[in-house]
Amino acid sequence: MEEIDNLEECLSKLADWLENLDETFEKTMILAKINELVFWLQMYQDKEKQV
Repeated sequence: MEEIDNLEECLSKLADWLENLDETFEKTMILAKINELVFWLQMYQDKEKQV
C-alpha cells in the first residue's frame, strides 16, 4: 500500500503545480482525471484493508 500512498502524494503535487497555471480546458480535464484516479486508488485501498 506504500506505493499507492506515494502515487497519491505525487498526484497531489502535480495537481498543486497545475493550480498555478492559467485556466484552460486541458488543465480542468487533467485535474478532473487526477481527482478520479485518487478516488479509485482510495477505493482500492479500502477494499484491500477489508480483506
